[in-house]
Amino acid sequence: MRGINRERISNLLGSELARPVHTLRHRLRLGWSIVTSVILLHLLLLPCSMSAQFGESVQYFPQFAVGAGAATFFSIHNPSSEAITVNVELHRSDGSVLAGQDVPLGPGATQTVKLESSGPLAAGWARLSSAGKFNASEFFQFYDPNGQLITQAGVLPSSLGKQFKLFGYLRQKASTGTGVAIFNPSATVESILTVRRLNGAGQLLDTLSVRLGPLEHLARFLNENPYFPGVDNFEGLVEFSATEPVAAVTLRLDSGNLAAVPVLTPQGDVLSAGAVTTLHLADGAVTTPKLADGSVTTLKIADGAVLGSKIANGQVVRSINGLKDNVTLAAGSNIQISSNSNTLTITSNSAPSITGVSAGAGLTGGGTSGAVSLSVVDGGITTA
Repeated sequence: MRGINRERISNLLGSELARPVHTLRHRLRLGWSIVTSVILLHLLLLPCSMSAQFGESVQYFPQFAVGAGAATFFSIHNPSSEAITVNVELHRSDGSVLAGQDVPLGPGATQTVKLESSGPLAAGWARLSSAGKFNASEFFQFYDPNGQLITQAGVLPSSLGKQFKLFGYLRQKASTGTGVAIFNPSATVESILTVRRLNGAGQLLDTLSVRLGPLEHLARFLNENPYFPGVDNFEGLVEFSATEPVAAVTLRLDSGNLAAVPVLTPQGDVLSAGAVTTLHLADGAVTTPKLADGSVTTLKIADGAVLGSKIANGQVVRSINGLKDNVTLAAGSNIQISSNSNTLTITSNSAPSITGVSAGAGLTGGGTSGAVSLSVVDGGITTA
């Protein structure tokens, strides 16, 4: 296989600037044989870009190429026991849809889809989606007019994020350059990128801003506009920060050989599904600020899942006189218990048994209503 020149890769990256390719062409005229190794996807399984490889329902690929001798392949696997359909959607650099295709996959099935065009070279980004989880990888190939493979590069799905870094290497005389393909997946909000270039000692050399409109895709070499035009003999780190999540991949051209390398992204501890159970939660560990409004519904709580120890003090009545669970209030003889909303009323059903107070011998007073009293009359107290 022969190497692919920088001019063609620049077309892949969508650049509109002229490209100096005399060094590589001179080597080709001298008959130098540039051998391109097939880039295996498994060699790119770096920790910084593995989150989507083990099954996601939406996966993003920051770069594809079709037309003018370029073809893109997607290998898709269904790891589940249910049939799924994966939608493959290609977007141009302006965000418009170039092509789309549905790929049905039975349980455990794998299929490779080839996307090509008889028209001019087109590049952009791809979105794969399904109702179920799936695994996917991509590689694009370049052929000469005789149909012979020139080179190919594999691309893994990229995670969305607001920060990432990449290793930059620019040597124009050696026909070596680093590019980055990046896109904004939001259909409504632009993302503003702050790009910082640091040398090998970590010293800041340049800072600039780049705007990515909704669904917009940008693929350029680092020494091209809008990044750092004219920069040469550079080896260091380039940092990106974005106001809205983006996805990116590094593209490196080295003497005609093309490689796609994942960008470096911040990594946090990832918990697998079901890893946190009731036994892993300390009493009182989940507080109100940690829960989104309306996030816990009746359907989310299993019967018997909420224990008394999980309820903060002062929130509910846990017992009555030491009685717990289903406590019954029973009405005794001539007693009635009635409820109204959250109020219980206890009343007596029997009529008063005293109808009046009469004054006996030696007494005065009494009565049949109201407050009555009795008193002793003069001489009313005698000896028996």
